[in-house]
Amino acid sequence: MPQQGQVQLAPEVFLDRLLDDLRVPGKILVATHDNPDPDSLASALGLQALFGAMLGRETVIGFGGMVGRAENRTLVETCQIPLVALDDIDYSNFSTRVLVDAQPDTGNNSIPPDVGLDLVVDHHPLREHTLQRARWVDVRSDFGASATIVAQYLMTKNVEFPALLATAFLYALKSETQDLGVHANEIDRSVYLHLLPRVDARALFEITHPKVSREYFRILGRLVRQTQLYGKAAVLYIGRVSNPDLVAEMADQLMRLQAIEWALCMGTFANEFFLSMRTSHEGGGAGQMIQRVVRGLGRAGGHGMMAGGRVRSVPRDRKSRQDLAGMMRDRFLAELDLGATQPRSILDH
Repeated sequence: MPQQGQVQLAPEVFLDRLLDDLRVPGKILVATHDNPDPDSLASALGLQALFGAMLGRETVIGFGGMVGRAENRTLVETCQIPLVALDDIDYSNFSTRVLVDAQPDTGNNSIPPDVGLDLVVDHHPLREHTLQRARWVDVRSDFGASATIVAQYLMTKNVEFPALLATAFLYALKSETQDLGVHANEIDRSVYLHLLPRVDARALFEITHPKVSREYFRILGRLVRQTQLYGKAAVLYIGRVSNPDLVAEMADQLMRLQAIEWALCMGTFANEFFLSMRTSHEGGGAGQMIQRVVRGLGRAGGHGMMAGGRVRSVPRDRKSRQDLAGMMRDRFLAELDLGATQPRSILDH
């Protein structure tokens, strides 16, 4: 349930009081998590629409990292989502600061620790320090997407959904809940059905079927050659990538293998080491598991079936990075009691 400070409020009461509190001069910053996904992007766009319609306030959407995945880049371009790099932001220019689809001090966003937050909106499990960093908190881990929470705000206040905004929201729900098949509740489904007749069908097609780079197919080749299978688990270290989203994309691909229930994909970008974990077990605890896998080395988070993490400032030499990947693999397999299992290749008969 959303809350102001330590006080829990009904969603409608929370929204009314939040909007009353935000009727102040100045610009609003809405920050996504790093390398934003469709849920984060659509939620930020929706908050921009809400604050414009209800408060008449200028809202800037800021992000860290890059928009790398082909679908996400197409979403930004097609739905005309205006983005500003957080590295170029002067936080003192904003009287209100919001973090969406993420929580502070989790390592997955570029908000500095000394920047105060007025609002956090997220659908991942609530972290205690979030209540300490933000004045208003709307974290509902029983929802399939942060976009559902924000869409409810707009619906409650009868804010119009232009076609491109509806398209961004619908695609966020499709991707975050795998077409409502994973971790979606009744409210996710009702929001989806509300949005469906409002979308731009051609825009949705372009987002769902983007062109991909040759590197994408080269990495698919590495997936086939280099994936190690340990019974019900698949592990892949793909080495250097041109954008971190490729790590998550390959983890998704691994989950399509027959008999695979768990997947861990790893890769390096610049001086950072990225991990992406997937499981087919609903409520499988991937978020908690990946935090144990990276403990003492990096930061991670997620929820039941999807999780991600990263280790910053890793050595640049190939052997050190391979050793780190081996350590993460061993920790992952130990969590699944598969440490003694001999690996197989996808190409083995």
